[in-house]
Amino acid sequence: MLRERRKKGIAFSFCLIVLLVSPVAVPTALADPEADYHTARELVKGKKYDQALALCDKVIKELTWEDEFYFRAFYTKGKIYEIQKKYNISMTLWQGLIDQYSGKVRPIIDGRPFGFILEGQARAKLAQCFKKMGDFEKVIAELEKLNQLCDNVPSERMPTSVEDPAAWIQKNKASNQKAIEEAKKSLAVIDIVPPIISVSDNVDAAIVCYIELSNGLNVADVDVSSIRLEGTVPVGTSSTEIGDYDHDNIADLTVRFSRTSVVEIVELGDQVRLLVTGALSNGKRFGGADTVILETTRGGC
Repeated sequence: MLRERRKKGIAFSFCLIVLLVSPVAVPTALADPEADYHTARELVKGKKYDQALALCDKVIKELTWEDEFYFRAFYTKGKIYEIQKKYNISMTLWQGLIDQYSGKVRPIIDGRPFGFILEGQARAKLAQCFKKMGDFEKVIAELEKLNQLCDNVPSERMPTSVEDPAAWIQKNKASNQKAIEEAKKSLAVIDIVPPIISVSDNVDAAIVCYIELSNGLNVADVDVSSIRLEGTVPVGTSSTEIGDYDHDNIADLTVRFSRTSVVEIVELGDQVRLLVTGALSNGKRFGGADTVILETTRGGC
């Protein structure tokens, strides 16, 4: 009897030791992408952008493109970079959304086939970024694509809340067309000379740029100090001139940029599009672009 009690006592002590030393299972928090998304939005309001971006990345990683909050997190990332004026990153995100949702009905949100809406919103945001950069040529191109999207949307992609699809489409197209006409007023004709630019280190001849404005804008009103090539390179110290370089009876402004400064910021390629932006003395902005060839060996002008 005593031996049996000792055995039971040993067994009880062993069980007690196991309970004391064994880790207690703590339930892990379940992923809640929707809550993370809303937290990210609050962080954006508080200007805590890095934390908001981290949460958006977490949401995107946990979901698929068909989920509403996948898009919303992606969209919020684009807006954060836009706020930070990191337009190239923002535009990459908008283009990514366009590639993702182009031609798709899903996701279905509140009974609406939202793929069309998402694609349209991304194109509108892309146009907005181009406008902030002063690239009015691309603003016009994106808005025209948005109008084509309105023309070609099938009935199954039309939001179910729209009672009169034809009127809805016309209203959106009219708004886009108005923005196109406004962008055209700011579009400048840019001609960069030489069309072939040598990137040799020992060559620093000026790059000449002719700027021609339209819609009655006068190049004499241009604030030369506001002019930038690719948003970075200012006009050089050489004198500016007003003339009619292309003999079309419309005055143009001649400015010059440092070749070395341009080559330092431009990616090498057979053909490179160079954006030139600026403003008039009254603050109205203009912009336009020209395509040149960057030559890596001596032989260009």
